[in-house]
Amino acid sequence: MLSEDKHSFIQRCRQIAEKLEHAATLHPRELLEEIDQIERELVGVRDDLILHCREQNGAAGPMRAKLEQLNVALSLVVAVEYPVTSIQRSALKQSHEVLRNC
Repeated sequence: MLSEDKHSFIQRCRQIAEKLEHAATLHPRELLEEIDQIERELVGVRDDLILHCREQNGAAGPMRAKLEQLNVALSLVVAVEYPVTSIQRSALKQSHEVLRNC
């Protein structure tokens, strides 16, 4: 991955992490609206990363690991949107940490 592409990926993840940190403080109705937007952004970043990995024909090594981290963060965000019981704010915090460490 080009250095500028990697930098852009890291920037996008950190921006989403900041939104997650803010979302964790919101009232449930506001939170769900924010989570919808965050989820769309995560899917966009994930899709771009998948394309990159495919273009590298398996030589994407470290970026494939980043893709796995991104999928974990996305799963955690989806768990907030579709909770089994109540809103899982801890999943927001976990997703925030995963993205901050991308």
